[in-house]
Amino acid sequence: MRLKKILEQDPEIIVTDAARNGEDALRKIAALQPHVVTMDVEMPGVDGLEALKRIMEDYPVPVVMLSALTAQGTVETLRALELGAVDFIQKPGFMDARALEKFEKELPEKIKTAATSTVHGKRPLPKPAGSIPVLGKKSSPLKMVAIGCSTGGPAALQQIIPVLPKNFPVAVIVVQHIPKGFTRPMAERLDKISHITVVEAERGTVIKAGQVYIAPAGSVFTVKKTGEEIRAELDALTTRSAFKPSVDDMISSVADVYGEQALGVILTGMGNDGLKGLSALKRKGGRVVAEAESSCVVFGMPKAAIEAGIVDQVVDLSIMGETIVKNVLR
Repeated sequence: MRLKKILEQDPEIIVTDAARNGEDALRKIAALQPHVVTMDVEMPGVDGLEALKRIMEDYPVPVVMLSALTAQGTVETLRALELGAVDFIQKPGFMDARALEKFEKELPEKIKTAATSTVHGKRPLPKPAGSIPVLGKKSSPLKMVAIGCSTGGPAALQQIIPVLPKNFPVAVIVVQHIPKGFTRPMAERLDKISHITVVEAERGTVIKAGQVYIAPAGSVFTVKKTGEEIRAELDALTTRSAFKPSVDDMISSVADVYGEQALGVILTGMGNDGLKGLSALKRKGGRVVAEAESSCVVFGMPKAAIEAGIVDQVVDLSIMGETIVKNVLR
């Protein structure tokens, strides 16, 4: 089995067993109690999503999903992240040597990162759209909320964006580390379950209050003021970051454009992307909120900001949406 061979090449990983299908996987997980599980969405019998649901209910363990390079595979992968998977990796095409090489390099690293993560399982969605009244007060000293996240981010965003009221008086920009092809379906999913409109940003998109903009994967995302308008820019600068988009690039540009009228929010994720941008925002008089370790899948990005002394509030994900609203209306 190729997957098993790839993982066994890493001396820090021990492969305890391989399963033939979903039912076999559930039996072996119960018996072997592995630190991490890798699972394909497409499996005979009990499929990956059903197996994942039962894993989270009966044997909570970090799960890294294998995703197909198709539209349906994208939707199913996002569903897996909702159900509690901590991360995913796209399966390479059979004839794509470069993609295979990338897969062989990234998979072991994702497995080792997953082993250090905290499993929270499937969280219930916040109150459905329409159940929270619109804001009585429509003005705010702020004009922008800038959110950055990585591992665990898609599920975290589903706990935050639906809480924002319909007439939210500021714009929201989100950078989520995720491969190309996933940001538009993620935006569409969030839009369906939220009061506020959620879209994938495009080059030249005018940033308006009462909208959530998801930065498109694969591009350097920044904002720029032109005349009276503030627009999204893609690949307008050369980034030093390993990520496209990066939280640092986005929030640094937000700091330049909005200054003290912006709120920076840093959520679950590995590494320290966002630290430079949030530091710049703090110097301009902006406020910073970080997710607490108690609810993070990976307490990396928030931890870096907290340890740097630039965070004004540290809150659990369960009250992050409410905290953002309170900051906007303070």
